[in-house]
Amino acid sequence: MLRLGFHDTAGVDDLEHLSAGGGSVLRSVVDTVLPPDANRSREKLTEHVRFIDGYLVGMDPADLAQLGWLLFGLEHGTILAGKLRRFTRLPPADRADVLQEWRTSSIGLRRLGYRSLAALGILAFYRDDEAFATIGYPGPLMREGWVGPAEAAARYDALLAPADAEPGSAA
Repeated sequence: MLRLGFHDTAGVDDLEHLSAGGGSVLRSVVDTVLPPDANRSREKLTEHVRFIDGYLVGMDPADLAQLGWLLFGLEHGTILAGKLRRFTRLPPADRADVLQEWRTSSIGLRRLGYRSLAALGILAFYRDDEAFATIGYPGPLMREGWVGPAEAAARYDALLAPADAEPGSAA
């Protein structure tokens, strides 16, 4: 629930790498960059944000801080785009206008910020089989658990060390 200028952080208040406010802004970004026929349910958008947060594992702390500042700048910099409300409070069309201004800005850092956020949103969306249908893609040919032809599997298995071998020891 939005009250007194606070973010709606339900579902993103326990992220590992992003603040709850950053997760809320990112949820609005993801909603804005998804293809027109994408599932925009609150649950799905939150799932995308949680995936992105998990994707940030191992990221340098200074880079994580910059991502947080990027989200903060997007949230509060909407006045520069002629909007009198924060990014998360804007209607979808106005959010798209703000992101379009970032995408085409004469300021290189704004363009880079847009590309970074859009890439994260699209990455989260297209990791999901549900998204493949929106572009007519049947999905990866090799799914998890796929082993391939028996002769290829046998050649690979012959290269493996015995299960009880110590790492780095001669098999």
